[in-house]
Amino acid sequence: MTDRFKRGGRDFFETRWGYAVVTFVIVVIVFTLLLLTGWLKPDHGATNGSRSPSPILLIRFLVFLVLIPLRFLWSRFRSAGHSDPSAPTKDPDVGYPRAEDYHTETIHLGTTPYAPYASHGSYTPTASPGDPRPPAIGTTPTSSASSIAAAAAAAIPVSASKRTIPLVKMLERADDAGATLADMTRHTLEKGVPNRLAEALELLGVTRGVLPPLHANLLPRNGCMWLSPHEPEKDRDTHDALVATEMAINLALHLPLATLNTSLDNPASLSRIHGYLRDLVHTSVPIPPPSDEFSLAYPSGTMSATNSEWECRYRLMTQLESLPLPFRVIHELRMDLSQGNALIVLEVPRPSCLAVLAGRARQVAEARGYALRFAVIVARCAFEAIPAITHVFVSCRTYGSDEDVLALSLSRSDKHRLQMLAASEALDDGMLPTGERAISFTLGQDGWFLPMKPSVTFDDERISPTWRRKPAGARDQRLSPALASVTGTRTTRGLEVLEEAARMDAYASIADKLGTTTESAVAALVALKDASEDDAVRATCSETIQRLLNGTMDVGDTQEIALLFMSGARPIDQAFARAERLSDADELDPRAMLDQVEGALTNITRAGRYQDDKHAVWRYFESVAERIEYNLMTRDDPRELRLVPTAYYKSLLLASRAHRMMGEFKASKRYASEMLRIGPICIDTAMELNAICGMESRFYDAADALIRCLEHAMDSYDIAWLHYRLALTERSIGRDDLAVACYTLALTRPDGPYPYARRELDEFLKQGEGLSPMELEEASKALCQAGIPTGLRDDAVARMRQAATLCCDAGIFPTARALVMTLHTLRPDDVLADMASSLA
Repeated sequence: MTDRFKRGGRDFFETRWGYAVVTFVIVVIVFTLLLLTGWLKPDHGATNGSRSPSPILLIRFLVFLVLIPLRFLWSRFRSAGHSDPSAPTKDPDVGYPRAEDYHTETIHLGTTPYAPYASHGSYTPTASPGDPRPPAIGTTPTSSASSIAAAAAAAIPVSASKRTIPLVKMLERADDAGATLADMTRHTLEKGVPNRLAEALELLGVTRGVLPPLHANLLPRNGCMWLSPHEPEKDRDTHDALVATEMAINLALHLPLATLNTSLDNPASLSRIHGYLRDLVHTSVPIPPPSDEFSLAYPSGTMSATNSEWECRYRLMTQLESLPLPFRVIHELRMDLSQGNALIVLEVPRPSCLAVLAGRARQVAEARGYALRFAVIVARCAFEAIPAITHVFVSCRTYGSDEDVLALSLSRSDKHRLQMLAASEALDDGMLPTGERAISFTLGQDGWFLPMKPSVTFDDERISPTWRRKPAGARDQRLSPALASVTGTRTTRGLEVLEEAARMDAYASIADKLGTTTESAVAALVALKDASEDDAVRATCSETIQRLLNGTMDVGDTQEIALLFMSGARPIDQAFARAERLSDADELDPRAMLDQVEGALTNITRAGRYQDDKHAVWRYFESVAERIEYNLMTRDDPRELRLVPTAYYKSLLLASRAHRMMGEFKASKRYASEMLRIGPICIDTAMELNAICGMESRFYDAADALIRCLEHAMDSYDIAWLHYRLALTERSIGRDDLAVACYTLALTRPDGPYPYARRELDEFLKQGEGLSPMELEEASKALCQAGIPTGLRDDAVARMRQAATLCCDAGIFPTARALVMTLHTLRPDDVLADMASSLA
């Protein structure tokens, strides 16, 4: 018997060829016997009223049996005709799990690998009471899912887009994907199934517990596996083991089947890996058109009609998220279109992340080559996605470090030359070009990069002008008619939510003028106090000067000075800071908390501060989205809106809670009423009113407080908590079906009330008679019929998207970033997370 008819030492009759031949012979014998015995004659068995099998059915059955071996024969001939010419021919099947070894599922990257997050304007949760674990959150809006998937499929080799991957669904559904990988590896090796991926994972120590508990997700844009630990990694070694495991899985997902026929450190496998990376240096990743959800902000209705700030960033972020690289694509962008400059900071793998490929020396060479290729690929993406960019700075750093190991400074004229260098075979052995002016690095004795001080930082004026980082409240800028229409205000000050914004901006203006001596710091603070018209800024300057002069604060402690400007120096600020420390104690003492804040609150009331009059109203907001919602609600109110200190609202909350804990509901309601006046759509206001009414057995009033807040809630986290508290209130009222529906919607945020809602719902269903779990659609319908909001309104979501886009284009980055982060909580998307990071 030749090697051609052996598979890993198995006998010929244990192979598919053997199975095909034996099956074919058996079918022929059976068919011949049926002919000889006359069973296939039309009149056979028709006598004596008996019924015989239909000849047509018998023939169809036999044809079906004949097709079984032919199927295997055809697959053999077809694979032989399309084999990789450089693949080893001695043992072409070794390295892949067989269909009989695992339950397999074919994943086509032309479609999203899991259900995308719903893209309607209304809030549509993704959990069901029957789910045993928090819901997985998809990241691709349906309006652009097909184009994004098409881009990913075009960027990934065809051999990867049609493959059968046994692990993907198993890993995504596992509570602990690390344990699943260890179990799969151990099981595969014990059975003696030839599987190079399992051997690679064993080499990494997966079966020895090097991986922490983690979740696994197949990223929809690039088809790569992302492993997320339940808790942050304890050390770099754990992180490197995680990244190395991802790399091994992603190579199996992306490279042609023949690559894994040999071990990953085999020269033939390394050659294919290098060839794959060299191809990516020149291959442009298609950029899908942006979602219509954001293009509504433009008069043309399509983002492609303009090269706005938002569009350029969105294009680049989408392209980077679509790169089908074996390692994580972690990046941070700063960019100034007016100057044509961009800075992209990348996280590159350390040599130990390539442990599966070779020994230490080879790992260092591979890691060096990958770092340069990664940097060039990303720089090329920036030039392609943003025509206005003329210069790209790329800083490569390792996990947990803020120092560069490799830096590139590229103009458009350098792009082609660097691409040729990155695509050269010399880089396969980690031979970096020397004397290249656009590349900076220094190698240590072990061949790995030595850390370098970054030449371009995030606050460099060339890529991040100071004026764009100023908070909205510290500007005096009129908004465009389009932006004013969707935000309900005519100036940037109408977008501010932090009363301390002016103080923080004032500190930023003198931070580099404080000097190293008390005299220089006091002089800078006196000048700032004299120039400022803001009472809070003047008070903070006075307090800082006093502390510097009496020695309680050191001029070198810039962090303490910054915190003082941030928190304020008024009596209410100091009182709240003391009370907050008490509230964090293990044993809460409500009387001690009241002793700290009640005096300051009484003085404010007596002085008549923060009271509404015919000229101004005083309000408090938790987010920019809340501020915009309130602006639109009160658009016809001509009075000026001013912001109360955060410490004032939080002190009211602490005082109300303290009185409520002591059973003093009258005093508690007094503070809660003031909270309702200054923070009418804040979740803390609704929660406190609900708690007071509940303790007084006024359950309908308690429910109304939550429902009013739900009508204007702008954050999915807040919405989940409001539904959870409403479930408890509906149980008290006796409307058990509505309680189940509220619990169901509270399960939509794994980082919110999920564990409490899950446990309480399970117990409630066991105890209640005639109650059963609800699907999300059923729960939403039940709440709508009862007049209870189920989530954010369509129009509010659309306005928020338009406001984020237009604020970005207007250079109001702090406000744009806050809105993008809120949108990300509603529709989780990696591109939106990248956008928020780039606007910092």
